[in-house]
Formats: sequence, C-alpha cells, structure tokens
Amino acid sequence: MTRFLPVRLYVTREAQDMAAPLIEAIERMLEAFGFEVADDFPAERGSVFKRWFSRSKDALTSEEAKDIARKVKKGAEVVGLDKPMAEVNKTQSEALRNMLESAKNYDDVALQFGTVLFVVQTNSNSNKRTAMAMTLSPAQVIALENNPNLLHNPATILERLKELCEVDGSETQRIPECREQ
Repeated sequence: MTRFLPVRLYVTREAQDMAAPLIEAIERMLEAFGFEVADDFPAERGSVFKRWFSRSKDALTSEEAKDIARKVKKGAEVVGLDKPMAEVNKTQSEALRNMLESAKNYDDVALQFGTVLFVVQTNSNSNKRTAMAMTLSPAQVIALENNPNLLHNPATILERLKELCEVDGSETQRIPECREQ
C-alpha cells in the first residue's frame, strides 16, 4: 500500500524566502528515495516551520518503509563522514548531500522525515556547528506528532524527547506512552 511519511522542517532564519533552497533540496531528497509530496502546507511566518506529507510512489510494506528510513539515516551518515559514494546509491547520496549542504546555511535546523531526525546546531559562543541524524523510536515519533513545536528548538529537542519518552536501556525497547507538553 502507498505509505505516507510526515516531513517537518524548522530553521531559525527570519526571511522565509531564504529557506527556498533547503526546501527544494528536501523535495529532491524525497524524490530520490521514491517519495513525492502528497500535501504541502504553507510555511509559518517568522522562523520557518514547514510541513509536508510525502507518499511513496510505489506500494510498500511497512518493513520496506522502515528500510527506506534506515537508508536515509545511513546515507546521511555516509555523506556526513565523506565515505566513498559507492557505499550509497548515487542519486540518494547526491540528494542527501545537497540537503545537508543547504542546511549548513542556517544556524539551527531540525528536520523530521518519517522516523529520521536531522539536527544542525550552532553554538552561539564558539560558532561551532554540529550535525547529526538519528532514527526515532515509535514513542518519539508519537511525541513529535503530539508536540511538533519541539522542532522549534533544535538545541533542546533531544533532551525534550527523552523527557517525554522514558525509554529503558534493554535491547527490546518498550514503547511507553509519551506525554503532551
């Protein structure tokens, strides 16, 4: 069946027009992974908070959709670590590289693509920028559904998700109820 994934973007820049290259790079990344924009909501003014729903072009099982999320995360890690492009599909790698390069133009970025979270943060004291990608647990995805405003603060999003979703350290992760903020 066709799969839908939420896509949410937050950047701190004030001018909405300045986010256009990043938004385009995200849409190219969706295309590279076999998705298309299904619903495109207008961006909120001020700092940019943009939402989409993407859908797979082909019918996918739940496991295939999870596999694509793993590929997105792995691809971001590969691109971020400058490993040879042969390790990931060239089209996907280029799309991820373009998206990550576009994100570097902003001080702080949080991007959710289904179960993958990208965060770019700039330390205001040292101007040092860090970027990371992580796979969200089902509880964290629910927490972001209930609290999309968590994306508005890339510096604290990981701490807030941890507070809302208490997860034990065992190998089989329990899926706790997440509280709304």
